[in-house]
Amino acid sequence: MTTDEILARVSRVPSFSLPRDDLRALLEACDLVKFAGMRPDREEALIVAQRAEKLVRATAASSTLAPFVRDDR
Repeated sequence: MTTDEILARVSRVPSFSLPRDDLRALLEACDLVKFAGMRPDREEALIVAQRAEKLVRATAASSTLAPFVRDDR
């Protein structure tokens, strides 16, 4: 899934309480590494990892995303 596709699905979850800007920033940082070949330094990588952990922890207790997330493989 692309960043835009993920954000579109998340926008359909009425109780998604995380700031979408935080999610977008995380996904865009990942896109830079995956598609643009950016090589973040240790500090930048740590910041992105901390953002990811924050989002995972904030959504881990919630099952509201389950109907919107599926494995298309």
